[in-house]
Amino acid sequence: MEAVPLTLASLTTMWEIGSTWDLTPTLELSAMVLAAGGKPELAARLVAAAFGLREAVPYPIGASDELAVTHVLAAIRLALGDGQFTQAWEAGRSHSLDSSVREAIAGLATRADV
Repeated sequence: MEAVPLTLASLTTMWEIGSTWDLTPTLELSAMVLAAGGKPELAARLVAAAFGLREAVPYPIGASDELAVTHVLAAIRLALGDGQFTQAWEAGRSHSLDSSVREAIAGLATRADV
């Protein structure tokens, strides 16, 4: 899957250069890739972290991005169920940005090896 290494490279680059503005949609993209790769719990945590970052920057989500994120959130919630989704969301909101990015990089790196 070409999306995995490209997303991993983008996320790593945005993190290394300290671009929180660009990191926000890259976290959401990472969540989409990981959800498609069978990691819905991690994906939920990453979207939650991205939403927290959007609030902190502030960086409102655009209409086209909102549609994609809404669809992936629905798929994640369906895969996890409401209770597990809520737990993952709360964990994602409470983790530090550093922790969330490291977790995303680790998850993507695992998928890149597949």
